[in-house]
Amino acid sequence: MKRFWNVFVLFLLVALCTVTIPQPSVAAEKEFKVGCVLALTGPLAPVGIPFRNGVQLAADAFNAKGGLSVGGEKYIIKLIDADSKFTPEGATTGARRLVDAEKANMIVGEINSPQTLGVISVTEPAKIITLHTAAANETLKDRPYAFRSYISYYEMYPGIFKWLARNRPKAKKVALLDMDDESARYGHQLVTKASKMVGMEVVYDEYFEPNAKDFNPFLLKALSKNPDIIYNCASAGTSWGMIMKQARDLGYKGLFVENHPPAVGEQVQIAGKEAIQGLIGFGYTTEGELAPAGLKKFKADYEKKWGTWASHAMVPGIPAAAIFMAVEQAGSLDTNKIIAVLESAKKWETPFGVTGSFAGAETYGRPHQWFAPQFALEVKGNDTVTVGVIPLEDMIGGWK
Repeated sequence: MKRFWNVFVLFLLVALCTVTIPQPSVAAEKEFKVGCVLALTGPLAPVGIPFRNGVQLAADAFNAKGGLSVGGEKYIIKLIDADSKFTPEGATTGARRLVDAEKANMIVGEINSPQTLGVISVTEPAKIITLHTAAANETLKDRPYAFRSYISYYEMYPGIFKWLARNRPKAKKVALLDMDDESARYGHQLVTKASKMVGMEVVYDEYFEPNAKDFNPFLLKALSKNPDIIYNCASAGTSWGMIMKQARDLGYKGLFVENHPPAVGEQVQIAGKEAIQGLIGFGYTTEGELAPAGLKKFKADYEKKWGTWASHAMVPGIPAAAIFMAVEQAGSLDTNKIIAVLESAKKWETPFGVTGSFAGAETYGRPHQWFAPQFALEVKGNDTVTVGVIPLEDMIGGWK
């Protein structure tokens, strides 16, 4: 009997050891996939990588609170990269992988028009929201799923010249000198129109050939018109620096103004510190009392994460955050429901202290152009300081 009992106990122990004990189920983490089709290698990588990183910071801001809140569920934002190598073919191939294989919910990219057209040839039929920076109207107009994060010259010029008229009221005459290409000619048309709108006048309008180094023949003619502003629409940094240096050498005392934030380090090397004093540019800012605390944090977080700073990161990062907010407000991953929210003319108070809006229906047929306040930046000493703000209202409908 005792032997039987021992055998029974042994059998029972073996049986208990082989029983599968139910484990609590762990739900798979839900993801909102953002595909980044950008130049991550090659000559445009210094732009493509910061663009990608800026979107990552926007994702981090939402992931830090558990992800996107969509219909009572949380979705972690996950970035998936596709290196376009800055070719239309690479952009198309990358977008196809992200849409078909990765099942991306949204695409960021590309940088310029040929690559962007490759991306949207994939994303438009698939009804995937695309956030790009291409300037050509064909990348936005009649594209129901395409949105632009770059505030283009057309959107900026009314605000720039309204700011100049208010803050530099003695400046009435404008001289234009740029390399002869399509972008510069388009920019000159816009400056002529915008300056006239605020009582200013373009008194000199000329173009130079690529690789030009001696700008004195142009500048002597320009200075004979007594301009108050020499305006850079599209000249590369090297040419622009040489123009400023040679104009100062000829005795020019007026303002230099450009579309972009001044590249102080580069221009000091080319033109010298004294020549570029007072240079005014425009864009987002992370410096000074006027800079939003959120943008200062954006810069600090970027430097902490990647060990350097690239202001390009703000261009897609800020509107990407607005789209994430729209996903939450829509309460759905349905693209058309998200777009309906984005087209509602709502002002988005992004986590970065910048309040912007998607507008531009009068120009592009749909309100898919990002607008946000921009800052006037002036070179003083070895630094750029923030000296003013271009309000949202001076850009949206600014040509009226």
